[in-house]
Amino acid sequence: MESNSADIRTSKDEVVSNFRGLIAGGEDLLRSTASATGEGVDAARRKFRTYIDSAKGTMGDVEAMALDRYKAASASTDTFVRTRPWQAVGIAAAAGVLLGFWAKHR
Repeated sequence: MESNSADIRTSKDEVVSNFRGLIAGGEDLLRSTASATGEGVDAARRKFRTYIDSAKGTMGDVEAMALDRYKAASASTDTFVRTRPWQAVGIAAAAGVLLGFWAKHR
């Protein structure tokens, strides 16, 4: 289960990294074709710029949503630990025992 979470996290990080690379590459392409002229080239450049701007907005929205989720999870965890300290200690101890058992047998 822990491995799946790590794999998902790694995959999401790779997607974000690739998406940022795509945006940066697109912007480089737009800059390098700035001297090219023609009605078709200008229209394609405007359309591509629209896509790049949209992608940047989407990336910002995703980052904001992830930050909001992190803050909510952090606040929820803090509230749980403060209202039920002994349960939190018990859960942490049980998790430690399970991880120790798992590491020993691996």
